[in-house]
Amino acid sequence: MDPVVREEPVEGMSASVIIPCVAKHFSCLRPLLQAYEDQTEPPDEVIVSLSESELVAPLDILALEAEPWSFDLTILQQEGKQSAGFNRNAAAEEATGDIILCQDADDWPHPQRVEIVKYFFKYYEIDHLMHQWKWEEEEFPTYRDPAIIPISRYESYDAVKQDLPTRGIQVHNGNACMARHVVDNILWNEEFISYQDVLFSEDVYRQYKNNVILEATLLTYRQYLSSFQ
Repeated sequence: MDPVVREEPVEGMSASVIIPCVAKHFSCLRPLLQAYEDQTEPPDEVIVSLSESELVAPLDILALEAEPWSFDLTILQQEGKQSAGFNRNAAAEEATGDIILCQDADDWPHPQRVEIVKYFFKYYEIDHLMHQWKWEEEEFPTYRDPAIIPISRYESYDAVKQDLPTRGIQVHNGNACMARHVVDNILWNEEFISYQDVLFSEDVYRQYKNNVILEATLLTYRQYLSSFQ
């Protein structure tokens, strides 16, 4: 299905990146934040929800927050072991952006990720957006004109699961992007399960109709760093 084109483009939409993080991935945060600093269009804010924060030196957290980032950085310190769903909910509640970009702490963004995601939210009615990912040994493509990137709308999550494998398209539910109203109304499952991001997408597809797949590779998936490994 074709996505719904806005009658008028929406200018000036703000973008928040939310990052669920566990203590063992705290060392991933500085280079990841630098990757967002170096984006062709940096986000307006980054919210990190850090579980087991008591295992990280307080001065290290303060030093990271004190860096002169071009975006507002907030690190929410959560005590004890918490799930990715808990951390996403906490970060999303704190975020103020019109667009929410999920980013796992152990994965890596394309340098145009924010720019391209904002472009599509500007010109299309979108509730939820997923894009392609690649393995670390592969190179990111360069997208000179976002307008030519294929985008498709799906009526159900079952349709996504049925169609994408036949076309060799891989998307990452945990690094989805969505409109503000979605996280205001739907929460991630907070159990310690590896598929809570899939459950979230299924809930979104049941409640909203403008859910799209973008055929752009905007993330490096570093599975070997996963907290579930």
